[in-house]
Amino acid sequence: MQPPLPGVERAHAATRGEPASVHAATLVWARTTAAYILDDVARRLRVAPARLAAWEAGAERPTVAQARALAELYHRPLTALYGPPRQEPGPPPDFRSAPGRAATMMTPALALDVRRARTRRDAILSLLDDRGDRPTPFAPNLSDSRDHAAVGRDLRAALGIALGTQRAWRSDAAAYAAWRDAAEAIGVLVFQMDRVERPPRAYSLHHSPLPIIVIAPSYIERARIFSLAHELVHLALGVEGLCDPLSPTTNKAERFADAAAAEMILPLVAVQDDLPPVPDLRDVDRYARRFHVSREVVARRFLEARAISQSEFNAMRAQVASDFRKRATQPKSSGGPRPSVKAWHTLGPTYISAVLDSYSDSRITLSDTLGYLGIRAKWLEGIQQRWTNWHTV
Repeated sequence: MQPPLPGVERAHAATRGEPASVHAATLVWARTTAAYILDDVARRLRVAPARLAAWEAGAERPTVAQARALAELYHRPLTALYGPPRQEPGPPPDFRSAPGRAATMMTPALALDVRRARTRRDAILSLLDDRGDRPTPFAPNLSDSRDHAAVGRDLRAALGIALGTQRAWRSDAAAYAAWRDAAEAIGVLVFQMDRVERPPRAYSLHHSPLPIIVIAPSYIERARIFSLAHELVHLALGVEGLCDPLSPTTNKAERFADAAAAEMILPLVAVQDDLPPVPDLRDVDRYARRFHVSREVVARRFLEARAISQSEFNAMRAQVASDFRKRATQPKSSGGPRPSVKAWHTLGPTYISAVLDSYSDSRITLSDTLGYLGIRAKWLEGIQQRWTNWHTV
């Protein structure tokens, strides 16, 4: 025999077949901001598309149970469907699309990831305000925003990473962590995407304070470093977007960001200091290992230094792409990182510091803390230990 339902649930159960007084315009808003097309939602709810269209037009109303199903699908509280549409920032432009053509590559999972990134930013601002703290302003001093090399040099100077420091990093993972920490130190939040199929390599959201960069974790650290630099260029220029850095494109903003990012993480002077007379793929590998950058970035720098021809660059790029495809077909290890490790990489030090500082000061409860971090209680100690180690480095 089933135990009796709590009072609120009994009320919901009793009324689930009753019409819900939802706001018709809000149904359209909730669906479109979740990046669902009408037919997909109708199929998931097992109703005719015409019936869903009637709900959104206000000609009919869904039942309470159907309204709850819509709220769950759109990742909105049920109460949100009963009021007018909320004012929220729209999605960033999709630079993966051809210029002048409407973006068509936003997916529900990606739309949800963008919303979560903005929600985390709002949470940090609230926690900092409660403590009387202010976020670090992101205000890089660009000497010439029209020159990609100048932008790259200025951003590298703002990050404060010397070439000797870069060469001394012991691993690609350490290199990525150092670039991420440097970006966060100058007022940028760096998150990691979570369960997004066919994601962009990265995206940026231009807010002030605390603009956001979100990186796809499915690429190796060297590729993530370049994506981080690419998005940092966009933010420094007041631009945001969904990006696939280093992909063939005619988009001027993307090509500029690629060029500036290459100068940022591998200055041309560093390449020219030890340039062999006739560079080949072995030299590409050597520079990539030394500076913890991708092989394509090195090849591009060789081309800019006029050490190789365009045809030689094309051949190198084709070989790099072939090697990448071979690695992509290799079986991946099963399982994944512990939740504490995943949370650290997904949320980043700035966000976690804001949460744990507030928890340490008893400004938020244990339940609040676990909610902010998205973990269970047994994993909190692991995050606290990482946080302590990060502070002492």
